[in-house]
Amino acid sequence: MTLYEKVFKVLALLGLTALVLWVLWEGRTILLYFLVASVIALIGRPLFHLLEKIQIRGKQLPRSLTAMIALLILAGAVFGTIGIFFPLLMREAQVLYGINFADVKDSLSPAISNANRFLENLGFNEFAGMNEGAFLGYVFGSIDFRSLPSVINNVLGVFGNALIAVFSVAFMTYFLLRDEGILPRIVLAVTPSSHEKSAKHIIDRTRRTLTRYFTGLVLQVTAITLCVWLGLSLIGVKNALLIGFFTGLANLIPYLGPWIGATFGVIIMVSNNMGMGFYEVIVPKFYALLAVFAVTQLIDNYVFQPVIFSTSIYAHPLEIFIVILLAGSLGGILAMVAAIPTYAFIRIVLIELNREFGVLEAIKKR
Repeated sequence: MTLYEKVFKVLALLGLTALVLWVLWEGRTILLYFLVASVIALIGRPLFHLLEKIQIRGKQLPRSLTAMIALLILAGAVFGTIGIFFPLLMREAQVLYGINFADVKDSLSPAISNANRFLENLGFNEFAGMNEGAFLGYVFGSIDFRSLPSVINNVLGVFGNALIAVFSVAFMTYFLLRDEGILPRIVLAVTPSSHEKSAKHIIDRTRRTLTRYFTGLVLQVTAITLCVWLGLSLIGVKNALLIGFFTGLANLIPYLGPWIGATFGVIIMVSNNMGMGFYEVIVPKFYALLAVFAVTQLIDNYVFQPVIFSTSIYAHPLEIFIVILLAGSLGGILAMVAAIPTYAFIRIVLIELNREFGVLEAIKKR
């Protein structure tokens, strides 16, 4: 091969790479739909295999019908969840909209007075003397609760534009469920024949690992929802189910999620107890609420997460912690959520490359 041919080959490869990256960037919305559909298909895969075992007169259901039933069950679970929690969220928004800040001022008055005396005893006279109005102005100055209805209306407007996204994801999920081998066939079609065995290993291990991981996340969200709901119901906190479900979803954000869930719970608890005694009602419920969240977090840390990560990712907790920190510093909250499954895929690829070509051993020798 001459020098010109080599240069042409390199330029052609760079041009093809640039074209692929451009197509992916321009079609990033479609790519996002496909990724969401892939995750839903992975979660629904055990359900699909369970439905495949159903026989009528000794014959299995057609794969098309099985995939449709599985998709309808998943859709029913999603929309049923929305139907349960959206009315609760709307009612809570009405509560926040109707907050009387005179009641807030009266409730906080004893606490502000005690805080002033405490600050004076410590010698922080510049902070002492803060009244209820100044405190509320500092805390709520940038928040306009009366804009919540308009925000909710805007959110409802977005739902109309989201219909095409829902249809696209459902359409893709159906075919990913029905044709389980569609992705392997695409990958193997562009894989050299000499490396097909390794590619099959990577595909099979990735599919099994991510299926266990995402299914475990669904179980984790459900378990945390139940723990928080039961705990807050016992101490008499209103909308305990809404707080529990929000906490379960927020817990998908590593490390930050529990704090977000607890903050949401405190806001809901305080907003539903305005006008009641601060020390008699709000403070006891506040401490009880924190105790419920602390116990739930301990259960999650020592029961739920070890089961999910140890049986799916096979990674040490220190590995997971470092990966999540790096992802958060590079891409924020969304990157933190996607960090673990992405790391699991990269880990599988590296293991297979090392098994096939001894990549890691070659690096060690250097």
